[in-house]
Amino acid sequence: MQKTSAGNAELLALIARLRGCDCTYVPNPGNAGDSLIALATYQLFERHGLQVEVGHHSGHYPGRVVILGGGGNLIPEYKDIYQAILRNKDTAEELILLPHTVHGYDELLASLDERCILFGREERSFTYLKQQALRATVHLADDMAFTVDLSELSTLPMLNPGIVTTEWPARRARRLRRMLKIQSGRLRHGGTLNAIRLDREKTDVEVPPHNFDLSDIFMDNVLDRRSVWQTVSMLAATIRPYRKVRTNRLHVAVLAALMGREVEMLDNSYGKNSAVYETSMQHMTNVTFVS
Repeated sequence: MQKTSAGNAELLALIARLRGCDCTYVPNPGNAGDSLIALATYQLFERHGLQVEVGHHSGHYPGRVVILGGGGNLIPEYKDIYQAILRNKDTAEELILLPHTVHGYDELLASLDERCILFGREERSFTYLKQQALRATVHLADDMAFTVDLSELSTLPMLNPGIVTTEWPARRARRLRRMLKIQSGRLRHGGTLNAIRLDREKTDVEVPPHNFDLSDIFMDNVLDRRSVWQTVSMLAATIRPYRKVRTNRLHVAVLAALMGREVEMLDNSYGKNSAVYETSMQHMTNVTFVS
């Protein structure tokens, strides 16, 4: 996919510069969309030869380059990345925030110094970061999910109930069975898959009777390389039979669009979907944003 944000060049240059450094990557916790972000991030590191130790958002990593995963976590509704920054900003060799939606943390951002590099994933967050993090380096770059290599998912064996007990950890068995139930339900090949969110970022959009909040169904906060590959494989396998996806889940929309599906994209409660669409998706002819 052709990239749209100038900061992607800065992101790639940064990754190249960090080769050989002592780096800790802290994936952003959350739903299956965050697993997609983490998978794309692991793949990008691997393509550019960057070796990382995988950390946790509750960890403290003095003297290391701390790379905080991209996403939508640095807003007042969530505290994980906020706490990770507090723990590491004064002791890390460098602190890097991968492309994120950010607002509501004026004091924290003002405290960051020249060792910090921050990426906003849309214009609104980029502008906010520039205004508040005056000593840090700030760039605009697309959400990490846009860099995902979908060809890796094609190596997944045909999903069937038989592999639940042999190949998949028990914590995912219920989700895999749920996926198979979706696939055998009323929404058949060539139809529309409704994936309207039901969590704290929901809106007043009408939820259809046959709705599958995929990001919640496949949510798994185990974010090692293999686990996120499995999660995204299940997510992609669920989307694959459908011609159209209607959703206000950002990363369901991104994955479906990258898979070539027709996407009807709606906003979430605080406007991150519309902001990412305007920065990174409005050129995609298979995506329609409905305000």
